[in-house]
Amino acid sequence: MRRILTTFAASTLAAGTVLLGTDALNAPATVSSERFAPVGGEMTCDIPAMRADISRERDRAAQLDRLGENDAAGRARARADATERLMNACIAAERDLSGPGWR
Repeated sequence: MRRILTTFAASTLAAGTVLLGTDALNAPATVSSERFAPVGGEMTCDIPAMRADISRERDRAAQLDRLGENDAAGRARARADATERLMNACIAAERDLSGPGWR
């Protein structure tokens, strides 16, 4: 009885992994942030707006540094870095999924 339950649990786990794996492969690979536009259940990034946000946050960080607000400047730089990472992830996702044979 114990062997049957173990086998059943292992096969159920394997089947669930296969189902989740195929669902993850079919999911859209775009990344969302403050600058995204929902399109029919899929998230697409607005790259020019993200670039503007990054520039604005870096300018704000420089201004805060000049005013002596180092903690606030660090937070502004962190927001700019996070937005830049999201933007790069969006660009990479679009590049990786646009190749022939992927769609």
